[in-house]
Amino acid sequence: MQVTVHAGDNLSAIAQRFGTIVEELQRLNGIQDPNQIFAGQSLEVPESGTSQPPQEAGPDVEVSVAGNLKMNFDHKTLLEVYTNPGIDVPDIQPWVCQEYAPHLVAAFLKHGYNNRRQVAHWLAQSGYETGCFNWLEEFSGRFLAAQLGYSGGEDFYGRGTAMTTHDFNYAEVGNLMGLPDLTERPWVIGCVNEDPTEWPRDTALCMESGVAFARLRGIRDMANAGDEAFDQIMATWLGTADHPSYWTRFALYRAMIAKLPRPLFVEV
Repeated sequence: MQVTVHAGDNLSAIAQRFGTIVEELQRLNGIQDPNQIFAGQSLEVPESGTSQPPQEAGPDVEVSVAGNLKMNFDHKTLLEVYTNPGIDVPDIQPWVCQEYAPHLVAAFLKHGYNNRRQVAHWLAQSGYETGCFNWLEEFSGRFLAAQLGYSGGEDFYGRGTAMTTHDFNYAEVGNLMGLPDLTERPWVIGCVNEDPTEWPRDTALCMESGVAFARLRGIRDMANAGDEAFDQIMATWLGTADHPSYWTRFALYRAMIAKLPRPLFVEV
């Protein structure tokens, strides 16, 4: 079956719409880079979802409302919070925000985030790990995984918005995302060509992975306590609160609290 790509579409959203997966669309259409599609392009999709995606495999890019909540967060918000963030990384670029923000909003809503404290803590921790989304994989990831003995081996180095490591974390995060086979294809939440500064292979899944990780480990709910939760969040995210990055991450968190819109969530 042939479909036409519309403005704002990406392979992840199209795959979900037609009950298939990004890799199947790439195979059918000879697409090397999943980020290189354009409005007006004709794509072949399976007639009846011959490659069924796992349930809820990545949030829908169009989602900005979940249940009775809407999130006041868009590409301009992401640009604001990660510009001059107080850490030594390049400012995030506007075109990056346009690509990432809708998927990030969809992930927050899918995983039950509902207040600014939760989002501020997440943006601070993820922002430090990823250089405010300037990289979305560990540099020399396979080398680090082998050197540091990551569980599962060198395939399970840090990827995504939480820099998920170890096969057991991939397994649990994948299950929460609706991707029970994530340990079989861990690269799907990472970057093209295993280059930390390249585009994600699947933007929706990459963005969601870190949001799901924080929910899985209880960080989302810890964050309800605001500043008082910071030590506990550090200990859970990193294994220790006594970390050299403590004060930098805390300053980043306070910057997020100040920059996020008020209200961030509204009832609809």
